[in-house]
Amino acid sequence: MVTVASRIEAIAPSATIEVSRKVKALINDGVDVINLAGGEPFFDTPGYIRKAAEQALNSGMNRYEGSRGALALREAVSNDLLTNSNIPAHPIDNILITPGSKQGLMYSLMTILEPGDEVIIPEPYWVSYPSMVSLASGVPVALPANPEDGFALNLERLSEFTTKKTKALILNSPNNPSGKIVTRDELLGLIEWMNHHDVVVICDEIYNRLLFDVEHVSLASFPEVAERVITVNGFSKTYAMTGWRLGYVVGPKKFIDSAVIIQEQIATSVCNFAQYGALAAITEHPEFAREMIDKYRKHRQLLIEAINQNSQLKAYPCEGTFYLFVDASSYGLSSHEICNRFLSDAGISTMPGSVFGDSGEGYLRMSFSVSEEALLKLPGRLSSLTPLP
Repeated sequence: MVTVASRIEAIAPSATIEVSRKVKALINDGVDVINLAGGEPFFDTPGYIRKAAEQALNSGMNRYEGSRGALALREAVSNDLLTNSNIPAHPIDNILITPGSKQGLMYSLMTILEPGDEVIIPEPYWVSYPSMVSLASGVPVALPANPEDGFALNLERLSEFTTKKTKALILNSPNNPSGKIVTRDELLGLIEWMNHHDVVVICDEIYNRLLFDVEHVSLASFPEVAERVITVNGFSKTYAMTGWRLGYVVGPKKFIDSAVIIQEQIATSVCNFAQYGALAAITEHPEFAREMIDKYRKHRQLLIEAINQNSQLKAYPCEGTFYLFVDASSYGLSSHEICNRFLSDAGISTMPGSVFGDSGEGYLRMSFSVSEEALLKLPGRLSSLTPLP
């Protein structure tokens, strides 16, 4: 009989994947669902990216690539980091191409954590962070946020949650689910905390190109802490490449060298020809990103207008990502109950806020990365919901 390790049995299925599976089953059964629960771009990978990957495949790029990733892609990532994020990163010493940013996060945790090390995770957080920390033999420690402060990084209570076992903090900016961006002043406050503690900060910046008239500052751009910062990013959200599974990790040489060993043992390398699609993504057609933001800006406004027609919901513009974190607390129900009611009564799928940490209770995450046609149907669907006292 095959037994499962207790640490694996303690890991719950991904909440976002579970909801996606449920919604897909309903759609396959013919149910008309407006899916606002998703977490990927609503459009296909641009043709110029697909063409570059196809050309690479046809030219023989179908064998193992070096475990660090294609040098041409690492050089392009290095240039992109310096140009757009003010992060100096040597393509050989400081960059590792990974099978998605999620894998990069996992490699990072596996590289730095000893069993029992604590990792502070500010709420609201991406649903996989706590489980990933546990899988890497660490202990996740949630840092509560205040909805009245717009879910800003809770620097005032950070020291309260810091112990001798604290090894790292995961910083997600722009934040999924809140769309909040950590400001330069908040980063300076975080650096002050780092100056008093021997910690590493892992920065998940997968949404750093999806911005709405705000500045995104990378923690790794501050030289005084750069040697204790790991930056994780990828191509999924900006370039509609979710199914390609391509990401990268940026950090000090010793860290990258160790992460490479993990990749050698777990994945060997990243899909060779797909990397040339990623290379085209960040070196060609810069107008694509601008056009994408314009579309998202319009969709964001359509979703806000639809939501605010319902007196029991409150929506505010996000600063980044393609999500709104909607206040549904006036329903007087748990976020799971509200989520289920939206789906059963109005055919609208959302993500319950509580899966992003206790601070998200009473909220719903709604994605505006859906078709304009779907967003225009929303007011009618929302009006079909019976108001609750």
